[in-house]
Amino acid sequence: DDDDDDDEPPAGTTTTTATTGGASSSEGAEVPSSSAPKAPHKMMNSGAEDSTSRLGEAALDATRDRLRRTVEAVVARTAAQNTTTNEVDAGLVAFFVAAQRRDPGAPCNASRHVEIIDLLAKRPTLRDDAVTAALCAAAADRFDEKDNDTAIFVVEAINTLEACRHEGGALPLFAAICTPTTERGEALRDVYARQVFGQLRLKRHVYRNLVASDPAFAEIVADHERKELATIDGGPPPPPRQQPRRASAWRRWLVWCVVVPCGLAAIAYGGLSVSLAVHRKRLDRADDTVGVATPFPPGDAAATVVKTPPAMGGPAEESSEVSEGARSKGRGGKRWRWGIASD
Repeated sequence: DDDDDDDEPPAGTTTTTATTGGASSSEGAEVPSSSAPKAPHKMMNSGAEDSTSRLGEAALDATRDRLRRTVEAVVARTAAQNTTTNEVDAGLVAFFVAAQRRDPGAPCNASRHVEIIDLLAKRPTLRDDAVTAALCAAAADRFDEKDNDTAIFVVEAINTLEACRHEGGALPLFAAICTPTTERGEALRDVYARQVFGQLRLKRHVYRNLVASDPAFAEIVADHERKELATIDGGPPPPPRQQPRRASAWRRWLVWCVVVPCGLAAIAYGGLSVSLAVHRKRLDRADDTVGVATPFPPGDAAATVVKTPPAMGGPAEESSEVSEGARSKGRGGKRWRWGIASD
């Protein structure tokens, strides 16, 4: 059949002609070529992966195209309402938003740095402040309409433009964040991935009337921006550390002249009190050993009974002999008569 003659062999195979006994016949035998892989299942897997990759790229291109059309319509509508943005090329701005959109699963659009650098180099009008203002108006409009998906990607484009403006261009920006080698590069990558530049620019756009009319509010906004970018720009100097309060000279002299002597006096008084108590106990013991006088009421001429120490370990003897002595008035109005035992 003609249909059979037109069939082509699969890729990676060649058709050879077998020769037997000088006669040649075309049998259509399929012989693998030297360049064909030896494992057919690997070739099938790679083909499936390529097909999936092509489908994913096609879907991503379709998503970017829808985003481009949506942003173009929004920018064209919102930019016409402002005299500073009415001349912005809505198609070019929308194309930039779609081109810089980060890949699925990526933390930021740093993987799209080639497209971003190329666009900003070939279309320098994208770096104008009017384009950023038009994107801010479009993002605010999308947030008001609850179209957060589109608004997020528009803010991402604002973040890219503001970061390029902050770092002096797209090439220095992506050279620092794609392969960071310093602490500032790491901090810049983190700030860029969190879209801090875009958020700050959008806030300034939303409060632009208050910023222009109220200097105090403008200073508050500027201070907020400095705090947000402190990790890459270096924040304000820290407040001076408060030194611990030191005692003045007169307080030190007061301590040495009053407190210390009082403490020493208290210690001395305590020691003296202990010594007197011990000494008193010793005197009491001596009185018990030598003799103790017995008090008499006033006017009583009775002899004082005096205890004499025992003689050579014998029992104590009481003696009624009292020597002539004077009476003296003691405490409490009592009269005491002191006597000494006679031999």
